[in-house]
Amino acid sequence: MPPRAVFLSPHHDDVCYSLAGTVAAIGGGDLVDLFTRSTYVERAMPLPADPAARVEAVTRLRAAEDEAFAARCGLERHDLGLDEPGLRGRTSFDLRALRSEVERLSAPLLGLLERLAARDRSQRAMLFCPLGIGGHVNHVATLVAVAAALPRLSPSYRVYFYEDLHYASRADAREAGLERARRALRGAALVRRAVPLSPRRFADKMALVALYRSQHRGEPDPSRFTPAAPGAAGPHEAVWSFAEPPGARREPHAHQSSRTGPACSEST
Repeated sequence: MPPRAVFLSPHHDDVCYSLAGTVAAIGGGDLVDLFTRSTYVERAMPLPADPAARVEAVTRLRAAEDEAFAARCGLERHDLGLDEPGLRGRTSFDLRALRSEVERLSAPLLGLLERLAARDRSQRAMLFCPLGIGGHVNHVATLVAVAAALPRLSPSYRVYFYEDLHYASRADAREAGLERARRALRGAALVRRAVPLSPRRFADKMALVALYRSQHRGEPDPSRFTPAAPGAAGPHEAVWSFAEPPGARREPHAHQSSRTGPACSEST
């Protein structure tokens, strides 16, 4: 039996935007939504004027969109129900609030990951975590919380860090985000693995992206849902993992490369 996959989604749509093709290739797993109490919609639509009622309406709407994605992809959903920054009087890209966001997230996230891991101790699961590209405080907080907990997580999980879309579709945001992630991971050597998407698979992904109707003013722009990587041949998704020499477990070695391959495989 292949290892179980666990996908961390800072908001309801992030795993779909960043990894829908990878999810399809792996064939399901657990979808863990983190900061999901929200008032944010991109599409113009009637919503309650009362602030509390608006939060409940938008949160239910976005959860329903996410449930449709999970159902189509064979994912079991878990929702931590944490507030987005706007509900706490903060802006989404103010990293001065990073420490408090990490503190709010760490205990419930690690508790859930330990419960998920306890279902099968015979093999390590795959854990997919955002790289924080784009600088949204919830995305960066997820990366920092997982990075700090790697010694605790490594016995149960093989960790992959995914390039956050739509943010990684802009070359400048992608490069800045990768540099921030390297600092969070203390300069560990990482290997990039690209997951190419054929025209049919990319069309399938875009159909899933469109399920999050509240987050698009019109039809989703396909150019926003593939990383702006140098030399990229076409639509793809990308994850990074620790570079490991043959026969080693969990100890990064000094060589850094950008080999590509399926997200669920290990290169040597």
